[in-house]
Order: sequence, then C-alpha cells, then structure tokens
Amino acid sequence: MMSLRMKLPVLAVLFLSPLSLAATQNFLSLQAPIQKIFLPLFGLDGRRQWEVEGKEARMNSLDRIEIKDMKMRLFLQNKAETWQVESPSAYVFPRSAVVEGREWLSVQGRGFYAWGCDWQWFGKNRHLRIHQQVEVHFVDASTSPDSEQP
Repeated sequence: MMSLRMKLPVLAVLFLSPLSLAATQNFLSLQAPIQKIFLPLFGLDGRRQWEVEGKEARMNSLDRIEIKDMKMRLFLQNKAETWQVESPSAYVFPRSAVVEGREWLSVQGRGFYAWGCDWQWFGKNRHLRIHQQVEVHFVDASTSPDSEQP
C-alpha cells in the first residue's frame, strides 16, 4: 500500500509535465490578448524610469509587445517631473528599452504639450523623436498640471 502512494505523485508529475511544457509553448506565442497590461521599466540604479500601460496587449515575440490604448509615464532626472504620453497603439521592445508607434502621440510635461505621428521613445537615452506632423506648444509652467508639488 505504501508503494502505491509513492507512485501516484510520480505519475502525476509525469502526466503534468507535458501540460506545463505545452502551457509554456503557448505562452510564448500568446494567441490571446492580455487585458489591462502594466509594464514598469527600471534603470541600472533601480529607479523607475518609465512605465507603460494599455487596455490590451499582444506579445508578438519575446521582445515585441503590441499595446492598444497606450499610456506611458516618463520619469525624468528630476524626480518631481514626469511626462504623460498617450497613443492609440504602440510597440514596446523591452530588451532595447524602445517604444514606437505610427499613429498619433500626445505628450504633456511641465511647460509644454506636443503631438505628432510616427514616433519613437528611446528609454536608455531618455530621448523622444516625433517624425511627422509635429506640433509643440509651450505654456506657463506655473499653470501646467505637473507644476503641483506633492
């Protein structure tokens, strides 16, 4: 009787191993979208540099995530200052710390707001490029939403 009890867990592990392998293989391809994604990215010093969230995401590969209704918050060197970025869709490349999109983008920060199309955010260099239909408006920093102190 005792040997039967010992065999059952071993059989269960052997039976579940192919299921976990199949689940891992399906996870890598991710046919179904992920709902309400949130992805924070940190610098080498451990500080949060930027975070991306969206209504829906699809993982096209291990290094390419498509996000719908993307909202991104960029934390600048000055900890109190952030930029709010929005776009209907974007691609996140976590390994290279790049986010890009072809649709419109709006950016709001202390003293300005901007928009345009065909854009890229280079997280390692903390550099935003907007390639088409670029408009930038400067406003009084004391009246912009980012000027409030916590």
